[in-house]
Amino acid sequence: MQRLERWVSPARLARALGLGESTLKRWIDQGRIPAAKTPGGHRRIRLAEVLHLLQGGGVPQAELAALGLTDRDEVSSRALAAVLGSESPERALTILEGLYAAGVRAAELADRWIAPAMQRVGRGWEAGRITITAEHRATGVMLRALYGLLRAQPVPSARAPDAVVAGLAGDPYLLAPLCVQLVLCESGLRATNFGPDTPATSLCDAITERRPAVVALSVSVPGTSGHDARVALAAACREAGSRLFVGGRGLVPDLLPDLAGAIGCRSLSEMERILRRPARVRTARSA
Repeated sequence: MQRLERWVSPARLARALGLGESTLKRWIDQGRIPAAKTPGGHRRIRLAEVLHLLQGGGVPQAELAALGLTDRDEVSSRALAAVLGSESPERALTILEGLYAAGVRAAELADRWIAPAMQRVGRGWEAGRITITAEHRATGVMLRALYGLLRAQPVPSARAPDAVVAGLAGDPYLLAPLCVQLVLCESGLRATNFGPDTPATSLCDAITERRPAVVALSVSVPGTSGHDARVALAAACREAGSRLFVGGRGLVPDLLPDLAGAIGCRSLSEMERILRRPARVRTARSA
């Protein structure tokens, strides 16, 4: 079970928020904070709902330690990488939940902590400081954290615009598309993640059928798919009226000419900023 499935008592949450327990129970009664009842009749709040509440603002800043979480000022990407490469990498779950609860948005979380930490872990393996099994274990922990944060997102409105995320054929990485999906969800989109290693022809068919408002390609490996496949993908996006975003460490200048009209992003924070602008403001450019 994901850590975000943990439950918090009203008394514990009230202490963390610096509120009276009666105030918190009134918020629950008013529906401001979703809660469930145990078989014994005691109210409990899912940690995912607590994180959503804190992200939304309008409540006092929580004392995160009272919830078993970590404050954003207490951790760096170097420290996160050290935890991921240690014998207890699961502690990274608490760190990431604490950062998110402290108000860090998904794009900043990915750009400032997740990507640098995983790059450090990868370099540690390349240099022989950690084993390949430790690197795989660290990746697994990070995947658990991202899946948990995605589950904590509110269900989008039925009228929310659609978006699709994918890594093209030959790109096997899972983490980057998940980070993109989380950013799209936070931006109010109904995001579907097709995952890595998606054939361009299948993605074109999905775009034609779904006509999403946004298509996001995660490129971790340069040269994924071929010239003709990329050209067809860009054409499918233009025909469907979809904004095509492309980003990742494998995004090289030679890739964008094939994806005519695509928006190349150097970071997820840049992508998030662009998503807030009208579609007609942006044109294709290189990374």
